Amino acid sequence: MANRRPCKRALVEFLDGHDDDDAEKVYRFQILLPNGTSTRIALHDPAEDMLIDEFIYHIRKEVEYSAKAAHGERQRILWNEDIYLEDMHDNKIKKKICFRHFKTNKCHILRLHDGAGRSVNTFQNMWDLTPDTDLLAELPAEYTFETALADLIDNSLQAVWSNGSGERRLLSVMINEQKIVIFDSGPGMDGSEENSISKWGRMGSSNHRPSRQMAIGGKAPYLMPFFGMFGYGGPIASMHLGRHAVVSSKTKESKKVYTLHLSRDALLNKSTRKCVWRTDGGIRDPLEEEIQISPHGSFTQVEIQDLKMRFSETFKLQCFLKDVYFPYIQCDEEHASKKTSMPVEFQVNDIDLAEVQGGEVAVTNLHSCHGPDFVLRLHFVLNQENITSKSPGSVVCREANARLKCVYFPIVEGKESIERILEKLEEDGYGIKENFENFCRVSIRRLGRLLPDARWQPLPLMEAKQRRGDKAQLLKRCCRRVKCFVETDAGFSPTPSKTDLAHHDPLTLALRNFGYKSSGKESEVIIEMQKDGKPLNLSQLEKEYQDWIIQMHDRYDEELDGGEDEPVLVINPSNKKKLGITADVVRVHQAIRRKGLSWKSGQKVKILKGAIGCTKNNLYATLEYVLVEGFQGDVGGEARLICRSVFLLFLMLFWNYGFSRYSVCFLKKFVVNFCRPLGFSEELGCSLVFADGNASLDVHNSLSFPISVIDSGKFQAIDLTSWNCQLAKKEEKVPSAIDVLTGNECCLLQIDGELPIEAPVIAGYVPPAEIVAVIRPASFIHSSSPNSLDQKYILKDELEMSMEVSHMHENKGSHNVEFVYAERVKPSSRNGVHGLYIYSLRQRYPELFCKAGVYIFLFSVVCKDSSCKRKEVKVTVKPDLRVQKWRVMQDDHSPLAVNSSLVIRVGSYISYLSIACFDLYSNQIPFSSLPEAVVKIYANKLELVHVDKMKMALSSNQLLLEITDMLIECHNLDMIRPSNEAMLEVSSQVGVLSALVACKVMPGPLSSVKMQSTPGLEKNLAPGKVIDKLVLEMFDAYGNHIEAGVEVSIHLDGLCFQDHMGSIRKVNSDGCVTLCGLLKVVAGYGSKVCLSVFVDDKLVVENILQVAKRELRAVSGVPGYCTAGSHLENVVFEIFDSDGVVDEAIHGQHHTLTIKSEPLKLDGTIQYTFQHGRCIVPVIPVPQESGTFRIMAFHTHFPDLRISIEICVGLAPKLELVTVTDLGASIYQSQFSDDRIPLLLESSQCHSSQMIPSPTSLYVTSIIDDAKKLDDAMAELGLRIREHEGKIKMLDDQKTQIGKEIYDLKVLMGPQHLSQINLLINAKEKITKQIEGKSDTAAAVFCNLRKAIQILEPQEHFMEDVVGLASLLGTVSDSKLSRIFAEYLGENYMLAIVCKSYEAATALERYGADGKINRHSALHEAAATLGITINRRFPVICLEEISPYKGEIINNDPQRWLALPDPLLQSGETPAGFKGYAVNMINLDIDHLNTRTAAGYGLRETLFYRLFGKLQVYQTREHMKVAKTCIKHGAISLDGGIMRENGIILLGDCEPEIVFPVITFENQMELSRNMIDVLKQMEEKRCLLKVIDEEMSKVAEARVNDLARFRKKSKQLRAVLARKNSLENSFPS
Repeated sequence: MANRRPCKRALVEFLDGHDDDDAEKVYRFQILLPNGTSTRIALHDPAEDMLIDEFIYHIRKEVEYSAKAAHGERQRILWNEDIYLEDMHDNKIKKKICFRHFKTNKCHILRLHDGAGRSVNTFQNMWDLTPDTDLLAELPAEYTFETALADLIDNSLQAVWSNGSGERRLLSVMINEQKIVIFDSGPGMDGSEENSISKWGRMGSSNHRPSRQMAIGGKAPYLMPFFGMFGYGGPIASMHLGRHAVVSSKTKESKKVYTLHLSRDALLNKSTRKCVWRTDGGIRDPLEEEIQISPHGSFTQVEIQDLKMRFSETFKLQCFLKDVYFPYIQCDEEHASKKTSMPVEFQVNDIDLAEVQGGEVAVTNLHSCHGPDFVLRLHFVLNQENITSKSPGSVVCREANARLKCVYFPIVEGKESIERILEKLEEDGYGIKENFENFCRVSIRRLGRLLPDARWQPLPLMEAKQRRGDKAQLLKRCCRRVKCFVETDAGFSPTPSKTDLAHHDPLTLALRNFGYKSSGKESEVIIEMQKDGKPLNLSQLEKEYQDWIIQMHDRYDEELDGGEDEPVLVINPSNKKKLGITADVVRVHQAIRRKGLSWKSGQKVKILKGAIGCTKNNLYATLEYVLVEGFQGDVGGEARLICRSVFLLFLMLFWNYGFSRYSVCFLKKFVVNFCRPLGFSEELGCSLVFADGNASLDVHNSLSFPISVIDSGKFQAIDLTSWNCQLAKKEEKVPSAIDVLTGNECCLLQIDGELPIEAPVIAGYVPPAEIVAVIRPASFIHSSSPNSLDQKYILKDELEMSMEVSHMHENKGSHNVEFVYAERVKPSSRNGVHGLYIYSLRQRYPELFCKAGVYIFLFSVVCKDSSCKRKEVKVTVKPDLRVQKWRVMQDDHSPLAVNSSLVIRVGSYISYLSIACFDLYSNQIPFSSLPEAVVKIYANKLELVHVDKMKMALSSNQLLLEITDMLIECHNLDMIRPSNEAMLEVSSQVGVLSALVACKVMPGPLSSVKMQSTPGLEKNLAPGKVIDKLVLEMFDAYGNHIEAGVEVSIHLDGLCFQDHMGSIRKVNSDGCVTLCGLLKVVAGYGSKVCLSVFVDDKLVVENILQVAKRELRAVSGVPGYCTAGSHLENVVFEIFDSDGVVDEAIHGQHHTLTIKSEPLKLDGTIQYTFQHGRCIVPVIPVPQESGTFRIMAFHTHFPDLRISIEICVGLAPKLELVTVTDLGASIYQSQFSDDRIPLLLESSQCHSSQMIPSPTSLYVTSIIDDAKKLDDAMAELGLRIREHEGKIKMLDDQKTQIGKEIYDLKVLMGPQHLSQINLLINAKEKITKQIEGKSDTAAAVFCNLRKAIQILEPQEHFMEDVVGLASLLGTVSDSKLSRIFAEYLGENYMLAIVCKSYEAATALERYGADGKINRHSALHEAAATLGITINRRFPVICLEEISPYKGEIINNDPQRWLALPDPLLQSGETPAGFKGYAVNMINLDIDHLNTRTAAGYGLRETLFYRLFGKLQVYQTREHMKVAKTCIKHGAISLDGGIMRENGIILLGDCEPEIVFPVITFENQMELSRNMIDVLKQMEEKRCLLKVIDEEMSKVAEARVNDLARFRKKSKQLRAVLARKNSLENSFPS
C-alpha cells in the first residue's frame, strides 16, 4: 500500500527536482484534471500493481487538500465509476496501475477523465518555473529589441543545429504589429523530466551550458551555436518583448504538442515568499502546417503577444540579423570546394536572409581588396591557480581559441575604401556616426555569432611599431586601412547580453592587448601563435604583418590616378630615398586636383604641425612638383608632394649683409637636407632636367611629403601677404653670433660674472660665481651699439646653448688639450632682460683655475635651421712659485717609464731617478739650487736600505733633480716576503720635503744552499727508503732567500725522484725547494749518495750522504759437517746494523732472501721473506757426494747484502743387519736409546730344525716370533709415517709456491689496490660464512662445492652453467641499502641460485619414476658427501628465461646502468628525497661484469631487473609518502619503509642475516680490467691455500697418530727383547 508523504514540503521539494538518494522506490505522477487544473502525487514503495480505485483515491485526497489552500471557485470533478486515466500515448488505464511500466524517481504525466465529456487543453500551474536564486544576480542590466530577439533566436539556432543530416534546419521569424513568432525545426521538448518544456521557461536550467566545453577548439569560424551561458535567455527575452508568450513544442517520439504559457503579470502575482513560480500549460494535437514545415516531426514555436516594443523597419532588422548570424546563413569555409553553403535556412517574414542584399557585413566585404588576407590562429591558456577571485568550482586551466583575419581596404582613385563603406552605410540609413579616423577596426564573432557592441579600435599588433623613416610613415598610413575580423570559440566569455566579450575577463584583456608584452591580468595568459600552420613568436609575427601591409599597398592602393597636366616620366630616379619613393618609374605632374581643390607648382602653402614630415612647428613652403609612382593605370603607387622650405631663405640675407665666405659655408654645413631657400639659385631646389630625351629629377634641398597630408587637412594654401609676413618674422629671429658679457655688463645685471680674459692669473684664482652668454642678431655691432643689454640686441629664442671647458698645458702645446667639463643651459632672464645663458661656475667647479695652463671656454648653439654659432674665450693661469712637495717623475730615462712600481734587485744599481718640485696645486716649478737629498727604502715603518753610494745633479732647465748609480744592499729581505713591497723615499736633509715611490725589493741571484732534513738522516738512510723530510733553502749573496719561481737543476747520484717532474725545480714562495717524500735511495747498503744544485749550468753546492751499513749473518742451523744426501733444516739468517743490533725494519714482502749453492744447483727463483730482520729457510738439501758444499745467501733486491757459507760433506756409515740370535746388548741399547728401529732378520745360523727343541728354545722361538711381528708392524708404520711426511712436504711445497704466486700477483697489483682487494674479499667472505651457516640450504652446498671445484677437476657437469648466488653477484655502497634490499627481497631470493639456462637449472635435481627427488644424484648427492641434507625448497633463477629490460643503457660504463627516467610529480619536478632506482644502486660483482646471456643481456638487465624492476629508493618514509602519486612499481626508504605494488605496505622491522656485501662503488671501480683478472686469480689461489691448509692438518694429524702407534710398538718390542735377554742370561750357552 502506498504511503502518503508526511508533509507538503516533501512534495514541493520533489516537484522542484530535489530528490533524496533513498533506497526506497518512489513513483511520481502529475495528473491533469478535467477542470483545467493539475496536481501531483508521490507513491513510496507501492506493490507491483495497484487498483485504479485506490490510485484515484490518492488523487482525490491530494486535490481536496490543494483546494483548501486555493482561492476562487473551480469546476467540480465527477468522482464516479466512469472515471479513468490516460497517458500521453493515448493509452487508457481503467482497471489497475502496473508500476513496472513506469520509472522511479521520474515524474510521469497522466490525464484524468471523469466522463463529463469536457475537452480541456490548458491546465493551471502545470509547469514549475522556479529559478536558481544565484542566477538572478546575473540578469542583464538592460535589453534592446535586437538583443532580446537575438537571445530567442540563439535558442532556436542551437536547437536546429543538432538535427540529423536528413532533417530540415529551419529557423523562421515572423514579426508584425500584434505578435512575434519564432519557429524552429529542432528536436523539440515534451513533458519528460529530462526534456521538459518547463526548462525553457525556468531561469538557470539551460541545457546548453554544459555543452560549452564541446564548443572549445575545432576549426574556425567555430560554427557550433552553444551560446547558452546563463539559462535565462528564453523567459527574460520573451517577457522583455511582450507581456504574454506561448511556447509550443513537440518531439519526434511524442504524439502531442506540449504548451507552456508565460504571463508577466501572472508570474509576478503568483510569486511567493519562497520564490516558487508556476505557470499554466497544456497538451494538444499538432497542426497540419506545423507537420508540413517540419516533416521529421519535431519543432518548437515561441509566440509573443501584447508587444511592449515594436520594430517598424523590417529590412533593417533583416540586415541586422544577417550581420549577426552571417556564417550560419552563408558560409564560404565549411567545404573544401570553397563553394558558399547555407548551413541554416533562416527566414524573416518569409524572406530568406541569404537573398537579402544589405547589411554592414555585405557592404564591408564588397569594398575589400579581395587579396590574400592575413590569417592568424591563436590558442589562449589561462592558468587560474594563482587567481584569488576565481569562482568556486571553476577549472584550474581555461583554454580558448581565436582566428584573426586581417582584411585590407585599399585607397582607390585617391579615396579610402573605408570612407566609401561609411558613405554607403549612411546612404542605407544605418546612421553610422564613425569616420575614417575612429572607424571600427576590429569586429568579433563568438561561435559565429556577431557581438554587435564589440567595435574595437586596432589591436596593438595592427599598429605600426616603427616611428621614424619613410617606411614608418607608409606603414602608419597603410595600417589604418586594415580591419581585423576575429572569430572566437566558447573559451571566451561574453557579457550577459551577449553583445560583447566580458570586459574584465583575462582572456578578453589578452586578446585586446595582443601585440605587445603582457602585464596585469593578461600576464596570466599564455598565447600560442600560428600562421599557415607554422608557430611564430611576436617579433616574427610583426615582421610578417608589416610585409603583408607593404604587399597589399603595392598591389592595390591607388593614391593618385593622375594630374591635370601631361606627366613627365622619370626612369630610375637616382635619389629615391630623398624623394620618398621606391618605384623605378615616376610620373611628374605640376598640377593636380585633390579634395575638390586645384594644386599647382609654385603655389605657396602652409603645412601644419603634426603632419607627416612636420612634427614640431608649422612649415611654410612652395609646392614644386607632384610625383606619382608607376605608369598610368598602375595600382599601388605612392604619390608625393615636393616642396621647398622658407627656412633657408635667410642665407641669402647673409650675403647682403656682407658676411665672410667662411661664415656662410660654416652655416651651410649644418643646414637640414631637403630644404631650398626661396629666391635662391635653382640648384638648391628640386630640378627636372632633360638630357638626350631622358628626364631626371634631383630633390636637392626640397622636402617630400605624402599626398595624404592634403587629405588630413594639414596642407593649406596661403596668399602672398601671409607669405611676406612670415619672411619678415623670420628675419627678426636670425641669430648672428655668441657674445660673452663683460664684468660691467654683469654688474648691471647684478651678476658676479667676469672672466679674467685680459691678463694671466696665479694658480688658485677663485672663478666667478656665474658667467653669462647671449646670442646677438645680425644687426648688432659692438662699436656702433651703445646699449649692449638692449633686448633688441639679445635674441629670446628657446635655443639651448652648450659651454665646453678644456685645459691646455703651456709646455705641451695645443696637441695636449684635456676636457674639463661641459654644461648645457636654456635661456633665462635677469632684471627684465631675456635670452641670457647663465652658467654657474664657482659652485659647479670651485677649483677650476688651480692647474697652470690655458683654459678654453667654447660656447655653441645650434639654430633652428641647423646652423651652428660658436664663441671661444681663453683664460691663462700661471703656477705659484712657493714649493710645497717633491715627486718622483716618470720619463723615458726613468725605470718608472713603463711600470708605476719600481723593481729593485739587491746587489744591483738604480741607474736613473728624477725628482720634480711642485706648488700647492701640483703645478711643476724649477729648483732654486741643488738640494742635499737622502735616499732610503722603508717597509712597515722599518728601514731596510740606506743608500750611501749615488750621484746627484740638476737638469739644464732646473726642473728635475737627477739621481744616478744608486747601489742597493740589504740583508733582511725575508721580513717583507712574499710581496717584497716597500717604499723608496727621497727626502731633503732636514726631512721637510720628500718624494715617495712604491717599489719591490727583490733578492739577488742564488749564491748558497742550506739543506734541512730529519736528524740522524745518514744513520737511517737505507736502500729503498723515501726521504720524508728534505728542504733546500736557497740564499743570495746577502743571506736573503731568493725569489719564488727561480728554476734550479738538481742532479742525483744514488737517489731518484718519485714524481715525474724531472731535475728542474722551481723555488717556492719561502725561497726553498721542498723535496719531502720525493727522493728515494737506490744505492746499496754502505754506499754513498750525492745531491748537487746547479743554476745556469753552474754548480752551487754538492752534498754527499752515507747510506747505512748492514751485515747478513747465518745465526743458527749451519753445522761445519754434514752427511751427504741429508738436509739443513731451519737455517736462520739475520741482518745486523753497525751496532750489532738486528734491523727489524727489514720486514715484509719487499724484503726477501735468495739462496744459491755449489756444486748443487738450487732453485734461485725461490725467495724467503724477512720477518723483522730475520729470515728462516726451512730446508736446504745437501749434495749426495762428499766434498765442500758452498751456500750463497743474499738480499734479493740488494745483492750487496750477502753471505757465503762453506760446509764439509761426508758419506754416511753403512748399516749392519742383525738377527735376534745375535743380539748384542750394546747394539740394542744404542739403537733403543735414540728410539731407532733395529732391522730384525732371521739368521741363517739359527738352530737347526733337526734338533729337538727344548722348552727354553721353544720359549725363545716364541719371543722371536713376537719380536718379528712387532718389527713388521713397526716397519709398516714407518712406511706410512714416511708417506705422510712426503705428502706434508709436497703440500708444503705447493703452499710455498702458491704463496710466491700470490706475492707476485700482489706486486703486479701494486700497494694502492691492496686495501680495496682486502675489502672486497673480506666482505664476500663474511657473507659466504653466513650462507654456509645455513647448513640445510642449497646455497650452503653451493658455497662448499665451489671450494672443492677450485682444487679438483670438475666432475659434476650440473655446476658448469651455474653463475652464482643472488646475494653474491652484486655489492652495495651502504649498509642501509644492503639491509633494506635484503628485507625487500626476503631470504628465499637472497639465497637463490642463478643459472644461465633452463637446462642448467633442471640439471641441479633429478627425479625417480615416482616423481620423488633422487637424493643420490646431482646437487643432493654432492650435499650428502659434505654431510648436508637439503630439507627445504630453493629458488633457481634462469637468466635466459627472464624477460629482460630492453630500454636504453649507458654503454660507455662497464656497469651498464639502465637509463630510466626520474619520476615526476604533477608539477613536473622530481620528488624530494628521491635517491634513484634500486636496480641501478646494485654494483655488479667485478667477476661478473661481462656475464651475458645468449642474447647479450647482462646481469643488471636480467637478474636484478627481475628482482627489483622499477623499484624507487627514497631517503625517508616521509619523502616516499609525498611522492606516492608517481610510485607505480613500489618504493623503499633508507629508514626502513617498504611499499609494494597494488597498495601493499610492509610494517614492522627485522634484521636479515643474509645481505649484500658492502663496498663503496669508488673502491670497486678503481680496479682496471687487468686488476679484476689478477684479483680473480688471487681469490682462486687463496681458496686453494685454505684447502691445502685443511689437507695438511689432516695429514699431520694422521702422522701424529701413526707416530704414537709406532712408539707404542717400539716400547712393546723393547719389552720383548728385554725378556729375551733375561732368558739368555738365565740359560747361558
